[in-house]
Amino acid sequence: MARADATVSRNGASEMKVLIFEPHFNGHRSIYVRHIIDACRGLAIELTLATTVGVLDQEEYQKSLAPLADEFKLDASIAPATGSHTSIARHGAAQLRKAIRRSGAQHAYLPYGDGVSQFVCLGALLGQRRLPCEIEVILHHSQHSYPQSRVRKRLRLQVERAAWRASPFERVHHVDFLEYRGWSERGIAAGMCVLLPDPVECPPPMEKRVAREKLGLTTDGLWMGVVGLIDERKGCHRALEALRLADLPSDARLLLAGSHSPQIRELLATRYKPLVDAGRVVSRDGFLPLAELHAALAALDLSLVTHQNHIGISSIALRSAAAGRPVLGANTGWIEAIVPRFDLGWTCDVTDPANLAQAIEAALPKAATWRLGPAGAKLLAFHDVANFRACIARRLRKRLDLPDDSQRIDWSAVESAVDA
Repeated sequence: MARADATVSRNGASEMKVLIFEPHFNGHRSIYVRHIIDACRGLAIELTLATTVGVLDQEEYQKSLAPLADEFKLDASIAPATGSHTSIARHGAAQLRKAIRRSGAQHAYLPYGDGVSQFVCLGALLGQRRLPCEIEVILHHSQHSYPQSRVRKRLRLQVERAAWRASPFERVHHVDFLEYRGWSERGIAAGMCVLLPDPVECPPPMEKRVAREKLGLTTDGLWMGVVGLIDERKGCHRALEALRLADLPSDARLLLAGSHSPQIRELLATRYKPLVDAGRVVSRDGFLPLAELHAALAALDLSLVTHQNHIGISSIALRSAAAGRPVLGANTGWIEAIVPRFDLGWTCDVTDPANLAQAIEAALPKAATWRLGPAGAKLLAFHDVANFRACIARRLRKRLDLPDDSQRIDWSAVESAVDA
């Protein structure tokens, strides 16, 4: 793979040009960008963020990255892509090449490489000229270790695996340990795969009463909730129906905190309006700054992570545990693999609202006595923001002849804790 030598700054210090490429700046993506910028602080580099036109007008950018503006150069020249997922990914791969040329990058990060990375690998397989820098890609929604019922999907994944054998990437970071394990077993991108923490802030403990007062909620009774993006993908419609069906105390309520999809807004205004009017469902519709997200989780007795057929990690499950609250999640994928094993709560079949209602009836009484155990604490230590920064900067620090972070935690330490 082609390598470029570090440049030299005016004071004689080694200065490498580093690029963060994120053409879709929103939600979880903005969190990753912010933490990668923080991981690069103090290093002898020239850092550029390449993202879409108009990003300066986004509330999320102003709240999360504007305070860090002195840490990087902003290249907001990427035209937003439209069309199918395939065309958007193809557009992203082409824009990555252009961003590398514009910045002169010698090292690059793709915080959300799903889609774009497949087209980069396919180009390499077909003989496209290699990119002139080391690239670290983070994969969030890889599906090679998840059951696939559709023949077309299975064939597409076979093509992807062939393309990954020509991978030009230096590091392929997985945040989903199921995919990391599956890729390792299959020899996909052999020697490149690393398990990366999903960065989770561990705020100071907040009492339920304080959190509820902060959000303007009643301080008595039982609260369950869905926090983050409120849409059908996260099973919010089934959580509403489960509340309607469940045999619960009259003071048991459901909090929906985060930006609502139009479909959920419609359900709250029609089918579930009686629950809203009775105060059994409380909606907080809008972007949640980190402090409010922490408060929303701390206000709960039980956090619902009811994603159906979810691919990848659940950050909300980790954040719930960090807030000291148990989760009730789907019995599939990463949630089923992690939640019972690390005693983060309970899982059930979330596809049937009646079954979910019964699971809520069983979980709410147990939530009061749930406590995070040693294995869960080690899991959170692995996913701590400081450990994410240590892991994501590891290769870059090596290229700059800097030592590895002595406090970095490997996944093997987490496995040892749960097996103890």
